[in-house]
Amino acid sequence: MAQDALNRSVVVLVLLGQLHPQRGDLRRRAAEALHAPVVARGRAGGQRAEPPEPAAAHAGKLLNVLQIPMSEITDQTVEKQAEFLPALKALDISYCLNITSRGIEALGRHCRLLVHLKRNMPPPDPPQGNNTSARAVEEEALAVANTMPTLEQLELAYGLFSDLALNTIINKCPLLRALNIHGCWNVRLGGDLEERCCAFQSFREPWEPVYCTDTSSGGDYDDDNTDSDD
Repeated sequence: MAQDALNRSVVVLVLLGQLHPQRGDLRRRAAEALHAPVVARGRAGGQRAEPPEPAAAHAGKLLNVLQIPMSEITDQTVEKQAEFLPALKALDISYCLNITSRGIEALGRHCRLLVHLKRNMPPPDPPQGNNTSARAVEEEALAVANTMPTLEQLELAYGLFSDLALNTIINKCPLLRALNIHGCWNVRLGGDLEERCCAFQSFREPWEPVYCTDTSSGGDYDDDNTDSDD
């Protein structure tokens, strides 16, 4: 729908720092970004001036899905604007190299309805010397575990976390049913982790490009959970 595309454009522009919630030109500039016409009610010709839009806060309330992979968005921008996305259910921040655990924590705090997160990353550089794997970095995965308890589908391909963070995710995300940790070579699936992961409806393990079940983890967002409120 045109209105849905307009709402998404508003929020994306806000996240990119090109618009600010205090301004009254959000709807017009978002429409321009979509190459869509918009009627401006100016004072010329006796027309009444158009009242300011309620800005990104209003648009964000209607937004269920936001896909911004490979964007240049930073932690600082996310921390400023995440509060305008309270209805977000599905988020793709894959390959956003300027977002760290700080930005993920901000999204988790404000997007309390989030059920599907894509945070796939590029493959890490090969280990140097006698190291057989990259150094484990747990912060991002722990940020997911500690702030996103409603997740049902999670993609963390090529993450640098280990069994420690994976165990925390499983413990703190009780609704999780689909998990993709392909390329997460620091994960060993020790203890009962492999059994618990294979109990999911869909699980893609670190080393093999196959799933424990025939159910895909979902390249697209689950329509049941991401219908627009429009």
